[in-house]
Amino acid sequence: MPSHPEPSLEAGLSAVKQGDYQSAIATLEAVAEGVGNSNIGLQAQIALVVAYTKSGNIPKAIALCETLTQSQNPEVQQWANRTLEQLTLPRKGSDVTSLMPFEQDKGTQGQKDTGNREAFELLSKGAGGEITPSSGSSPSSPLPSPANYEKPKPLTIHWRQATRAKTWQQKQKLNLILFRLLMAGTFLALFWVIRELVVLVMQFLNTILVKLPYLDPIQLLYVNPTSLLLLVLLILIGVSPWLLDRILTDFYGQRELERDTLKRYSQEAVQILQHHCQRQGWQLPKLAVLPLESPLILTYGNSPRTARIVVSQGLLEQLADDEIATLYASQLGHIIHWDFVVMSLILLITIPIYKVYQSFYQCADRTTVRIWRWVVSIMASIAYVVWCLLTGTALWLSQLRLYYSDRLAVDITGNPNGLVRALLKIAIGIAGDIQKQEHTSWQLESLNIVAPVGYQQSICLGSIAHNTTF
Repeated sequence: MPSHPEPSLEAGLSAVKQGDYQSAIATLEAVAEGVGNSNIGLQAQIALVVAYTKSGNIPKAIALCETLTQSQNPEVQQWANRTLEQLTLPRKGSDVTSLMPFEQDKGTQGQKDTGNREAFELLSKGAGGEITPSSGSSPSSPLPSPANYEKPKPLTIHWRQATRAKTWQQKQKLNLILFRLLMAGTFLALFWVIRELVVLVMQFLNTILVKLPYLDPIQLLYVNPTSLLLLVLLILIGVSPWLLDRILTDFYGQRELERDTLKRYSQEAVQILQHHCQRQGWQLPKLAVLPLESPLILTYGNSPRTARIVVSQGLLEQLADDEIATLYASQLGHIIHWDFVVMSLILLITIPIYKVYQSFYQCADRTTVRIWRWVVSIMASIAYVVWCLLTGTALWLSQLRLYYSDRLAVDITGNPNGLVRALLKIAIGIAGDIQKQEHTSWQLESLNIVAPVGYQQSICLGSIAHNTTF
């Protein structure tokens, strides 16, 4: 290998020092591609990181830094890890999606200038500017032992911040006939399961009464409950917004979310709600928040006029402005397609049954009498099976409706990348909450049927997030 850098590398380095970053990038990219992972190639890549950063192309600088963290040269590794931390300084909380060029962050200007000086020191090390491997290591040898140098810190998640559309045309409207049929089928499946369960209980009670002495069966339990159950379900749909308000307030701690409060987290979300509701001739949906660390969002009601959009505090804290906006747009999709009416009925029926199961379960844990504990455990198991059967009737609808709402969210915002990041961050947040609590919270499980990402999927997807790149 020559002891002096090639003229093209010298030209690239000179362009970086002179501030001609576009010319430097073009020259250095050609050098890095031509010589691969040789010492000259490493020098070109280090200079490229500086050029990308100075020109404001932070995503490319991050991607190249991640590659350099895997270098077999320990000095390059250490520099890449330090630079990567500076490039990914979060804007708020754990959000790392907002990356600013060095010139725009005066608070860390001194640190970044120091990083640039370190880069040029690396570029000038060794005879003729080559990067000299540490003693005992070579370009073809495995990574040096951690005892010989500082161990790199684990990589954080670096989100790919794709540019959103500036102008776009909405997609062609879909034929929703099959989707409407699925909503009707879900309602009928729920009605049929409830009817069969009620008939089974009625028959069971009368059978016991027949076999007991001195007791007669109750004639009312022989009546066909179909019409009464259908009427009850229709009434529940009519009062579902107010009953769910009470349930979520009493059991989940739901409280009103002021529009100004939402604006502090996502001004775009407020603008989308106002603009789209005005366009549809709706009142603005009531906004509420749940005091949960897990990121959740759901919509319930029986018409656009009575719709409520509920988010968790964890979602507001863990997601960026544009990501929150895409999720609110997706909830507008549920209102437009009317699938939230059936899902509201599912919630209204299943949450009380889940609370019954939870009460039996807690009672079984507290009791010390073995027979009583056995009886209560059986009752808890029965309640949980009933809850699973009733939520299972809406499983297909709960999954398919997300396709239509996500599609509409992209049409409204022109930001598919923001929606994808939002869903991934929900999975990561839920997985983190489950890991922290060491169990799945009852709030997550009971509201899972209306969540945009289920907790089962979140456990898998969210737990591998720190070990892979999206």
